[in-house]
Amino acid sequence: MKSWQISKEDISTTSLILLLLIISIFTYIFLFRQPAEFHALPQSHTPFTTTPTPGNTLDKQHNTHQPPTQADILAAATAANCDLTPQEIHDPTRLILLRHNRELPIMSLSRDATDAAGAPPISEPYTVGWYNEGPKLGSHQGKAVLTSHTYHTGTALGNELNNGLWTTGDIIKVEDSAGHNACYTYRDTLHIMVEDYDPNSTIVYDTANAPMFAMVVCSDWDPHGNPLGRMIYYADLITTTHTDATGTTHPNSQSG
Repeated sequence: MKSWQISKEDISTTSLILLLLIISIFTYIFLFRQPAEFHALPQSHTPFTTTPTPGNTLDKQHNTHQPPTQADILAAATAANCDLTPQEIHDPTRLILLRHNRELPIMSLSRDATDAAGAPPISEPYTVGWYNEGPKLGSHQGKAVLTSHTYHTGTALGNELNNGLWTTGDIIKVEDSAGHNACYTYRDTLHIMVEDYDPNSTIVYDTANAPMFAMVVCSDWDPHGNPLGRMIYYADLITTTHTDATGTTHPNSQSG
C-alpha cells in the first residue's frame, strides 16, 4: 500500500493560496473601512460676534481662476432661472452644481454631540447637511452652514472640493421640493486647523454679516485617519443688489 506523502509542490501551492488570501483580506479592510467620524467646528456658548478673525492662524486660499464679472454672474444666474429676490428656504432638498450639471441631496440637521453643526450619515458621501439652527439658505443676512464628508480613503464630496471642484464664480443653486430657489456664487476657501479655531469667531457661525453659505469639510489627516483640519468653502448669495463679504455692493446692471 502506497503511503500518503505531501510533496514540496503541494506545500508551495498551499502557501501561495494562504498568502493571496491574507493580501485580499488586508486590501478589503484598507479600501472599505469606515471613514473617521466627521465633526464640524464647535460653536461658542456666547452670543455671535462680528469681530474679524485674526489672520495669523489662518490660511486664506483664493482660487487662481480669473473670476467672472458681476454682470457675468447675474447673466448666468438669470439663464439658470435663479430667483434674484430669494426668500428664505425653510426645507431645502437639493443642491445643484450648475457648471457640473450635478444634483446632491440636502438633509436638515441640528447640532451634534460635540455642539457642532451636524453632518450627514458617514455612509452618505455625497449628501449635504444644512445646519437648521442657524441662518436659512436664501437668508439675506449671515452664514447658512453646510456640511459634507471627506473620506481618508475613498471619494466623497469633500475630497472633490479639496481637489478643486469649484472655481471662482461657479453658481450653486439650492431648491426646496416646491421649486423655490436661492443661488450662490463661490468666492473663496478658508483652511484652518482645528486646534487654531476660535469658537468666538464668525468664520462658520454668523447671523449678522453678509449673506452666504459656508460649506465645512474635513482635511489634514493624522496617521490614524483622523482629520486635523477643516476647509470652509464660501459662496455669496446672488441678488439683484448684492453686497458681498468685502462690503462691496453690486447692482444688477440688467435691471431697470
